[in-house]
Amino acid sequence: MPVRDRLARWAATRPDHLAFALGDDRMTYGQLLSAATGLARGIREHRTDAVRFGQRWPEPLVAISLPNSASFACAFAAADIAGAVVAVLDPAWPLAQTQAAIGLLRPDSLITEDPDVARHGPAGSERTAWLVPGGAARAATPDWAPPDPASRFLIGFTSGTTSRPKAFVRTHRSWLESLRHSEAVFAAHEWSVTLAPGPLAHGLSLYALAESLFSGGTFVSLPRFGEAEVAAAAERLAATRFVGVPTMYQRLLETPATAGALGAVSTFISSGSKMPPAVLSRLFAAAPGSTFLEYYGASELSFVSVGRATAATAGGAPAADVTDVGGAFPGVEIQVRGPSGDVLPDRRPGLVYVRSPLVSDGYLTEERSGFRRDGQWCTVGDYGHLDAGRLHILGREGDMVIVGGNNIYPSEVEAALRSFGAIEDAYVVAVDDPLRGAKLVAIVSAADADRLDIARLRAHLAARLPRYKLPRALAAVSRWPMTNSGKVSKEALRVAYLAAGPDIQVLPWN
Repeated sequence: MPVRDRLARWAATRPDHLAFALGDDRMTYGQLLSAATGLARGIREHRTDAVRFGQRWPEPLVAISLPNSASFACAFAAADIAGAVVAVLDPAWPLAQTQAAIGLLRPDSLITEDPDVARHGPAGSERTAWLVPGGAARAATPDWAPPDPASRFLIGFTSGTTSRPKAFVRTHRSWLESLRHSEAVFAAHEWSVTLAPGPLAHGLSLYALAESLFSGGTFVSLPRFGEAEVAAAAERLAATRFVGVPTMYQRLLETPATAGALGAVSTFISSGSKMPPAVLSRLFAAAPGSTFLEYYGASELSFVSVGRATAATAGGAPAADVTDVGGAFPGVEIQVRGPSGDVLPDRRPGLVYVRSPLVSDGYLTEERSGFRRDGQWCTVGDYGHLDAGRLHILGREGDMVIVGGNNIYPSEVEAALRSFGAIEDAYVVAVDDPLRGAKLVAIVSAADADRLDIARLRAHLAARLPRYKLPRALAAVSRWPMTNSGKVSKEALRVAYLAAGPDIQVLPWN
């Protein structure tokens, strides 16, 4: 339902318009609707009306484990057309983790190109684990009714181990409401060309795909993120929108060749972490007429807030804005609460709560942390404050570090580091310390780390943080270690620092 009706519209009015492109792997809207409708019939034929998680599920449940490809776009659209619940499994997961997810969900159908994954499909049946059809044969228009808007649509995974992934569920209505608002907020329309090089199994690129199909634009994907590949795709297909995490932006802007390829992009969208001011300045130098949109949210909450910047507004932003994640997304209400549940006034930090039609229905299994409800209000445990309608995020409950008996959120220290002009990006990791229990190590990237003015940096931090929050060590990194989704891996950073890895340069501090 989120994209079913729009796909039918675009296939009828502009069937030859390019819907998806990954190199030579392409589908027009006519081809996509035809192939997806044929696959949707197969999905509906295999529904079992099973009992899952103590409830009867009348909708078919389909699991998708595919790399970035037109096949992925076809399978995702097919699940929507079929009125199915779709669970997207990351093909980069270890096989044991994929097996655990399949065992948890017990899907009616499994769509994959990996024979090892297929063997773990429903009851090991070849009939219900198949490859996505490669052709685009004509398929009749769906002759079944659209699903109830309140019914389940997407099962996502926020984290997980090889033994038990952590899954949440969102409804058709929450996705449709998200798409209706984001189409305007993020400048998506039928002539947009959206380049999103991240994994489609992850929320940022998956949503960008749905948004592009919903608005009738062209979605451009890559097998994996690479600076040269992004630059080539942006120029070849004349991208108008780019969707990525801050680390992707930083790597693209490191060299003039790849930075230049972004010059014609009019809208940049980022999420996952706060964009460092130094990186944003370089982005506007490469694309001075563009608009930068940054949103804060969570898998369980969807969009919470959104900020907008241009070259004119970014230059005057005060350093304190490094914690600012924008104003409330349309239709979303935000509160900050204290330990006793009382609503706090502006600039008083506490837990961030959201009331919104976009939020998920929660986890499929009992969880002791993360998403929780208080009536209509929900939280994922993020810590922050409001200031004149703008939300500032300081950290998350699970990220808190205890140093010498003091509670510290590393993201607050990271924000202070990023507000120092010579630093491009910064992350803080905690390592064991026999005296304090733990100590904070600041790891930064800078154009010339050897020439950092350490005295000025220390004074800068001392003016913004109490003494107990100051890092006890400083190091520079030549290249950030990235997760499969393109985010910086803090655990890899911590390990590299402790091992004195080749990419880590310890800088004088104390």
